[in-house]
This record gives sequence, C-alpha cells and structure tokens, in this order.
Amino acid sequence: QSPPSSITPRRNPIQSKKNGRNVSKNVKRLNINNMNDQLKLLYEKYWDGFITNVYKATMKDGNPVCAYPFLIQATPQYLNAQKRIMFCGQETRVWGREFPHPDTTSPCDLMGLYDKFVNKNNRGEQLLKPGYNSPYWNFQWRIMQAFPEVGFVAQNIVKSGKYASAGCNNTIYELTKQFFPVWKEELRILKPDMIIFLTGDYDWRIREVIGDFMKIPVGQNSHIDQLQFKNIDFPFAVRTNHPAYLQRHNRIEQRYYNTANELIELIKTHVISL
Repeated sequence: QSPPSSITPRRNPIQSKKNGRNVSKNVKRLNINNMNDQLKLLYEKYWDGFITNVYKATMKDGNPVCAYPFLIQATPQYLNAQKRIMFCGQETRVWGREFPHPDTTSPCDLMGLYDKFVNKNNRGEQLLKPGYNSPYWNFQWRIMQAFPEVGFVAQNIVKSGKYASAGCNNTIYELTKQFFPVWKEELRILKPDMIIFLTGDYDWRIREVIGDFMKIPVGQNSHIDQLQFKNIDFPFAVRTNHPAYLQRHNRIEQRYYNTANELIELIKTHVISL
C-alpha cells in the first residue's frame, strides 16, 4: 500500500501550545495518509503531557527515572507491504539517553532513534538485521528472514520503561498509561495482519493496555497461545515467552528454535495464505 500523494501536506511545523517548543522540528511536509505522519501527529498530541506528567514528574534530585517512550517509525517496506506483522515486546531497556534535555527533545527525535536502532544497521543501511546481537532481536530476525516480502514493525506493550535499567516500575507504568495512551491508536494506524507478543508473563499488562482475551494453545512443541480478544476488533495474535527465556531453555528442549519454527508456520497459515 503506497502512501497517496493527493492530500495537501502541512507546510508549517506544529508548535506546542504549552511552551512554544517545536515538537515536529524535523517535519516540513505531512501527508495524513502516510502511516509515519499519522504516528507523528499522534505522538505530538500527547507529548507535552508525557514530558510534564511522566518524565519530569518522576525525576529524583533532578535526574530522570523514566525513559522516553518507544516511538515507532515504520520502514518503507512496511508502508508498501501487502502483508504486515508486528512484534510486541515488554518495554525498552535504557532508551533515549542520547537526548538529555526534555524541553528540546521532540517525537521526531525519538522516531529517528527508533529508525536508527530498529530499522537500520550501523552504516545506515535499510532493512538489514535490526537492533543488536541479543536473543530478542535475533529471534525476530530469524522469522523475518523467512518472509522477505512481509513488512515487519517492532512495538512494546509498555511504551516507557526505566531510564537506567530494564523493567518498568508501577509509577512509570500507570502514569504512562494515563498521559501517553497511544497503543490502540498505533495499532489502528499501522494495521498489522498479525501480532506476535514476545512478552511472557505480561498477560495482565496486555489486558490493561488493550483488553481482555482468551488464550488458546496453538504450539505443538513450544509454548504459543493464540489470544482471542473480547469485544474488540483485533488482528490474529499469538503470545509466547520472551526470547531470552526461550534461549535459557534451549539446550535441552530446543525451545528457542521450535518456537521460531512454529511461528513461521503460523504466519504461513494465518497471514501469507490469506
């Protein structure tokens, strides 16, 4: 699906009404039918609230405790793909420390960081191995290699984690839910055909962020459940353990590779063949 070019773009960047900060300083033209432009507008809508009520409000002795949110920028391949898949993890680990000054940091800065880290390698080349060498990113890449024609995007169920370590404390989690409630809108904009939750025991957070669901086991030699959401129009979704957990159990049970291979078969059945 190519972004239409018939919509007249905005020519002036959006200014923050609260403090005059240019929250889209890197955007000269916006096409509201382009997924990335829609994401920018969404993030800008909640940005001042996040900075004031989450990022600054949780500081201790003037030092940040909360990381910036994980703001998505889809690749050209994703934008134009006929079939799209979203990977969804738990939360970030030490995200956005390249931008120490919240008053001059914009959603575009964080989308650019996502693009550099998730979508490109260290030479700036597009559509190569994402992220860095870890069980989490290598697991995704193993699946992506099987479907070069599919568009993939990375997401987290918790949009913001801790500033200096892994995980997300309850204060950050609750404030982010209240002041940066973008998850369902991101889903509406990105329109994936399938979501693969690599979240392990985060079922309660999936329920709080998205809605209630039933679990139906679909893995033969692995721990994969289909998530059937109640009272919500939702794409085909499955949940399995975090790849780091899968790798720790891989030597005896081959759980890491069995899970990846079974997810590939599920993609063939529920995405590619449709």
